Amino acid sequence: MPDKLRIMLIGPATPEPGGTTVSFRHLRHALCSQPQTVVTVLDSYGIRGSGIRAPLRLLRLLRGVVLGARRHDVISLHAMPTALPYVAWFLPLIAKLYGKPLIYRSFGGMYYDELSWPKRMLARHVLRRANVVLLQTRELMEKAACDRLRRVEWFPTARPMPAEVPLRTGSCRRFAYVGHLKVTKGLQYLVRAAELLPSDASLDVYGPWYDLPRNAFNDCRKVRYRGVLDIEEVVPTLRNYDALVFPTFMPEEGHSGIIPEAYAAGIPVIATRWKALPEIVEDGVTGLLVEPQDSRALLDAMLRLYDDAALYRRLVAGTQAKRKQFSLEEQVGHFLRICRELAAMAPFESAASPNGRRPQ
Repeated sequence: MPDKLRIMLIGPATPEPGGTTVSFRHLRHALCSQPQTVVTVLDSYGIRGSGIRAPLRLLRLLRGVVLGARRHDVISLHAMPTALPYVAWFLPLIAKLYGKPLIYRSFGGMYYDELSWPKRMLARHVLRRANVVLLQTRELMEKAACDRLRRVEWFPTARPMPAEVPLRTGSCRRFAYVGHLKVTKGLQYLVRAAELLPSDASLDVYGPWYDLPRNAFNDCRKVRYRGVLDIEEVVPTLRNYDALVFPTFMPEEGHSGIIPEAYAAGIPVIATRWKALPEIVEDGVTGLLVEPQDSRALLDAMLRLYDDAALYRRLVAGTQAKRKQFSLEEQVGHFLRICRELAAMAPFESAASPNGRRPQ
């Protein structure tokens, strides 16, 4: 293996806001800052669902992979399972031809078995031929245990974590929501709850509009829409609030990146007991969990933090202990260890290296 580790990183390299794009951006920036690592980024964004432009974008990606595979030690794809049939069906063949290890990192909380046929078959083809599959949630890890995958590792959503965050000693009055303005994010239930808060409490909402009605915050007394935050603004903005509220019931929800960002800001989270969210929000430790699509439950949780200063301070302290688990620095180290291990074992079975071996 050469002195520098050369990684081909394939994923959504776009400034568009969203959990997958933010996670990919954080990882690639961290990898590019490593002195012993050379990273080539190939953009997979916009191939799925881009109409007549999709074939051209796909050909551009395919060309980049074919021309660059020989010069890299590892090929690593970062995408949701829904994107695999569109952007990844050719990767196992190219990796095999050049004897390169293939890593697939899955975004979100869905598994490929939820796709329709034949998309499900194409996605399974990629997963079963990847040398390592990185999954975001423990729930997905349990599903993968039933599959014949070569190697599966847990790779939760991570964010940069400041070395220290001052502990808050005040009360909980200012709530925030940060995320897409979608119906399945539960904002309509959150608005109803927040409007019943005491007079000195409030909720501010940040995020890009999707299918939530544009009049969702009209005539609200306690809820204010504050616009869209840049990636670098999220944590500093959250430090101005006392708690994050995340009432999602989105089917593909995984480890939402805004929750580690709340921990980075040192504030607890009120979230729904939905999908894998209880894996990252410990009820009574780092936040409170409520049932989805329940305005009354959301209000009760917000009022608990409003009324009970001791509980609020305990949850704030709980976020401090949780921060390391979702630290970007920890995850970058984990990812690089996997890459170095695979690169040291190359060449893998390939047309160019008939004596190459497969990792055990």
